Amino acid sequence: MQCVLLEPFLVGRIAVKRGLAKTKRAKHMKGAHASALCDASDIPIRLVDRPGKYPVNSSQLDDVRKWGQDVAARNIAYFEASNGSPMLKELYQELEWLITDSTAERVECSPRLKVATSGDDGFSASSTTRSAILRQSIPELQQLWMRRIIDRVPLQYLTNTAHWRDMEFTVNTSVLIPRPETELLIDFACEWLRELESNTENHTMNYNLLSGPWLDLGTGSGILAIALAKELQRKCADASSVYAVDVSVAALELARDNARRNGVQDSIKTLHGSWFNPIKKDVRFTGILTNPPYIPTDLLESLQPEVCSHEPWLALDGGGGDGSAHLVTICRDVKNFLLPGGLFAVETHGLEQARLVQHLLNSTEAFRDVHLKADYSGIVRYVTARKVNDPGVMDGAC
Repeated sequence: MQCVLLEPFLVGRIAVKRGLAKTKRAKHMKGAHASALCDASDIPIRLVDRPGKYPVNSSQLDDVRKWGQDVAARNIAYFEASNGSPMLKELYQELEWLITDSTAERVECSPRLKVATSGDDGFSASSTTRSAILRQSIPELQQLWMRRIIDRVPLQYLTNTAHWRDMEFTVNTSVLIPRPETELLIDFACEWLRELESNTENHTMNYNLLSGPWLDLGTGSGILAIALAKELQRKCADASSVYAVDVSVAALELARDNARRNGVQDSIKTLHGSWFNPIKKDVRFTGILTNPPYIPTDLLESLQPEVCSHEPWLALDGGGGDGSAHLVTICRDVKNFLLPGGLFAVETHGLEQARLVQHLLNSTEAFRDVHLKADYSGIVRYVTARKVNDPGVMDGAC
């Protein structure tokens, strides 16, 4: 089976793509040990939130940049050995982001000098900087960069910050680094809401759906729940609540902190447990979004070092065989927690799993409009479906 997990360095920093030694612990992160690692960390202080302490001049910044580029260039063969790893230019961009996040204040040159000294390689920011205040000392900054290049720690874990859609999230090794393709789950929900709002054939059912709660299964850092809550706030005066479920206590702590940072803490209810287990049996949702673990266990150690050595296996491991164990569990129960006409959208490993999910949903006879959808690269990895209406309820479009 081809592995189509999206790698951490592909995560955009707003609109720009980010680039990402397998550690010995990677081979031992299964089962209870992986869970323990996921639940061990407190909420970190992001690099960009730390105070500036260390004054430096432009020459020192240039020296750090040249040193960092040299370290990357001398070790690029190590990256090239892994399929899909960042190229040298992408590592240089990561270095710039690390320096930017480490910089609390800059004193710029005059505009005339900026023009005279600006380069065309895209990596000469300090040539326009006369001095700066850093949040870390130069040796500490160099140590972070060595961890990135030698230990292959994703930059997002080094800075404890991930950029996704138009938001920033705090991350650590208890949660996956958000991938840009997961944004499509929010796009599917927004498209469905627009269709619902424009339909006037069944006012009662549409009102119930527009006012009902939503569910993010396996919330991790909270990206889906938070993005959904913000979209609902923009679309509805009386915004619906969003439930966020995760089996990891540490992940839920991060999700709550990220909700607060993004101003939607009052709209999100976090629940600890596995999939639908912590949800009351009489609760019904307008929509359910999920990006569950779906990588086959046997493939985990073949993933890039950034993934297999540093991201939580608890959030990656889909089980033996084709890695669909969690998908099967979710598809078995999802019909019991949706309102009539409600939306279900799920991300999978690729076409094989997506077809399995489509079959499982169709076999329940509880869903209609069960569609496979592709990501930005053309890989079919999503399934969307709408629950059929209960007997006796008019089947209005939604």
